[in-house]
Amino acid sequence: MSVGMFVDGDDFLVPADRVDALVKELTERFGEEEVELVKDYLNVNQWEFQLDDKTGDIVGAGLTVSNSFGDVDYELMQILAKYVDGDGYIEMSGEESDLWRWIFHNGEVQEVYARIMWPEMPGSCEFRMNVSKGSETPGFDEIGDKKILSKFLKEHAGMTVRVVMEVCK
Repeated sequence: MSVGMFVDGDDFLVPADRVDALVKELTERFGEEEVELVKDYLNVNQWEFQLDDKTGDIVGAGLTVSNSFGDVDYELMQILAKYVDGDGYIEMSGEESDLWRWIFHNGEVQEVYARIMWPEMPGSCEFRMNVSKGSETPGFDEIGDKKILSKFLKEHAGMTVRVVMEVCK
């Protein structure tokens, strides 16, 4: 893991009516000296969560200093996830070129690392297909998927085609 980490972007919301409960849980876990709610920010350890001055919602995240990623950060994200409205994420980068997101979904957080894909060589292409988890032969048990792939292969005849199937949960 990286020596230091930085927030590169975010898209999540903690509604104002959940902020007090979040602060209470964070204080119970990290202690009063580590949690501070001020007018525009909720500070937890070295994290700074921005509050919308009109609504009181938490609408963004930042770090007051670059710090080393650790169990405390992941535990903080686990607590935060319980209060996020809908889905969202915090996108991070590390000093050692790590790229990851903490993705919030249904009150839980998942740490997902970026995959870097280089462009295909001239004369080749890639076909990506998302398929549902649980089918015996993912993607090819439904006529629609077969038609889509067949059409793609016909349109790209003579090219090297790499088929990538990603299983969706």
